[in-house]
Amino acid sequence: RRARESSRWVMATSSSSSLARLLLLLWLPFANALLSGDAFRHPLDKDLTRVVSRTPGIGLVEGALRTSIAQTLTLSRLENLAFSVRVAPSQRLYALLAEACEILEIARQPELYVRQDPRPNAFTIAVAENATAVVVTSALVQLLDDRETQAVLAHELGHIKCEHSLWLTLGGIVSTPFPPLEPLLGDWRRSAEFTCDRAALLVSRDLDCVTSALLKLLSGLPDVDIAAALDQSRDFRDQLDTANPLVRSLFRSQVLTRLTHPLPLARVAELDRWARSPQYRALLASLPEPQRSLAGASSAP
Repeated sequence: RRARESSRWVMATSSSSSLARLLLLLWLPFANALLSGDAFRHPLDKDLTRVVSRTPGIGLVEGALRTSIAQTLTLSRLENLAFSVRVAPSQRLYALLAEACEILEIARQPELYVRQDPRPNAFTIAVAENATAVVVTSALVQLLDDRETQAVLAHELGHIKCEHSLWLTLGGIVSTPFPPLEPLLGDWRRSAEFTCDRAALLVSRDLDCVTSALLKLLSGLPDVDIAAALDQSRDFRDQLDTANPLVRSLFRSQVLTRLTHPLPLARVAELDRWARSPQYRALLASLPEPQRSLAGASSAP
């Protein structure tokens, strides 16, 4: 947003100046680089990414891993082209993704595919590369409304913005000689999901919308009660805190530590806390306002 405002100011005050036009051309390529993933990363995600990025020799490993991931992306694209339908620019899902990319300042919009599947889901290979794509299932499109679907798309874009596939893999490589660090890697994966829920909220600007999407994906119900879900989250926390220490330990070791994603109700509670934070309000002030317009897009997915 700041880049666009600066661009307009230069054009208004120095439209006749060759130097101003040159400066504008030099500035525009950086207009989509002002919002970094670190701006909304969950603290644990941010700290561990920084630790891994500062590991001696990590640059060489990262280069080799990017080469490997490029091959994986090619294979994934072949699979998407063969077994999914690519969303066209004339369709509403494309417009939803394009607007989310603009808000999160992702210059290279990933391809979007819809795959037939009775389970509502969305996924991506989270690296900022040319062949990156987002895949959503037919069940997700049918279950969620447009704004909820856009929140899910923004969540996946958050993974791409932060390149979670890259950094979590590098974290696994770095920690290989230290088996006791494995639980920390699990915590990192789950904190990455908190990060991307924040990306969804930055695009949606509506806590109820993102919460509703999470609850619908959890329950499969077309209607959910957000207030009741927050009460349920508090009941779960109280029950866990007051449980017999042996029961509490077993639940954490046998259930929680094996999860790749945080508990859905924990995500709801965490996002509710972040939505009230000064960090969220400051980020909103720095981002472009959503247009919320799908004019010209067809009614087809």
